[in-house]
Amino acid sequence: MYNGQLAYDKGVEEIKASRTDNFAKILPVEMMQPDEVEEIVNTQKNPNFQRAEEKAIKAAQDHSIFIAGAENNPQIDDAYMLLGKARYQDLRYVPAQEAFNYIIMRYPDSDIFYEATIWAEKTNLRLKYDNTAIRNLKKLLKNPELEGKVKAEALATLAQGYINTQAYDSAKQALEQAYELTNEKLKKARYTFILGQLNSKLGEKQTAIQNFEEVIDYNYSIP
Repeated sequence: MYNGQLAYDKGVEEIKASRTDNFAKILPVEMMQPDEVEEIVNTQKNPNFQRAEEKAIKAAQDHSIFIAGAENNPQIDDAYMLLGKARYQDLRYVPAQEAFNYIIMRYPDSDIFYEATIWAEKTNLRLKYDNTAIRNLKKLLKNPELEGKVKAEALATLAQGYINTQAYDSAKQALEQAYELTNEKLKKARYTFILGQLNSKLGEKQTAIQNFEEVIDYNYSIP
């Protein structure tokens, strides 16, 4: 798991370093590998994610302690989480969804249950099931146990769903809430830029200018 997580983290950092956004369009809320053809692909685009997947599978297969209908190794749900995320970042959404759904079905009391649920909806968005993801995320966000960065991720994912369906006012509201709950500088800057784009779409030009000026104020501390 340790080596798999290292490989995954390295792959994510390489995406951040190499990604070139198309600023003529509303940026995707999540920074991930470009999917040029916008369809499910089955080839690995970053060997780090393939390595992370292999390590996660090995952890699940070799260290599962399933006795009397219950898993007795508390790290197996983490192995499936890493497996799903590695496949997702590798743009292999159907097998990624299988891993997230496994956690949701088998580990309802897991401390990563809500995180797995959000990643399942992120995958639904990539599979073009926008309305399904929006409906499920709205239901999830009514849960009072959802808070902090997990709630921020749910709101950001919901905002992407609204952007996909061109419900820009709803996307703006969700992304503003995600911004308030986010502490990561790169995410806050990205959200602010997208808010500028959304405000521009909504005809709120002065607010859009303020958003873009906020991004400029980050100076060179962001890409």
